[in-house]
Amino acid sequence: MADDELMLLAAKDGNYSALLHTGAARKAGTAVVNLPQGMESAQAVYLSFASERRGMYSEDQYFLL
Repeated sequence: MADDELMLLAAKDGNYSALLHTGAARKAGTAVVNLPQGMESAQAVYLSFASERRGMYSEDQYFLL
């Protein structure tokens, strides 16, 4: 669980980015991530954690920007 990776999906005008592997581990407790190219002015993001082998994903959290 500590090695789970933060995943990000950006949303803008009804369009969605590809799922972004941020490289940030849950155990770090903090992360600074860049929005995907072409989504720099995204209106919202979905964040979740993926297990090390990507077999399990946490429930996502939605944030308006």
